[in-house]
Amino acid sequence: MGIFWSTWAAICCAALIAMSARAEVVTDLAPFTRDSARPEGLVPEGPIDGRAPALLKRALRRFPSVTTLSLYSEGGSTYAALPKAYDVRDAGQKTTIPAGGACASACSSVFFAGVERNAGSRSVWGRARSLRRGTA
Repeated sequence: MGIFWSTWAAICCAALIAMSARAEVVTDLAPFTRDSARPEGLVPEGPIDGRAPALLKRALRRFPSVTTLSLYSEGGSTYAALPKAYDVRDAGQKTTIPAGGACASACSSVFFAGVERNAGSRSVWGRARSLRRGTA
């Protein structure tokens, strides 16, 4: 009976250690998030506002391993998107729109600034009057 309990305790300890080693999702730069399981990616979500350019610069300085922005936004301020787009191009970032995602209006300026661009299947991008569908 002693071997059973010691084996059970070892399994429980291993499970607890494995659970504590899960990926960390950094959200203190909201609307930008970064998942440590995918250190090359940065995810800005939601509308583009006046804080976006400064937060992008801060996120790129904090996470130099980031090479790709995965965009999902219905748009926002064009005045905020243009400096953000410049910073994306200047930093050599790739841009993607996830399958089924949307990058409309001001977000499309950021998408087209990427040095490489990829729009997943059933994604939508562009200006309000000229939205396009992505293909895988």
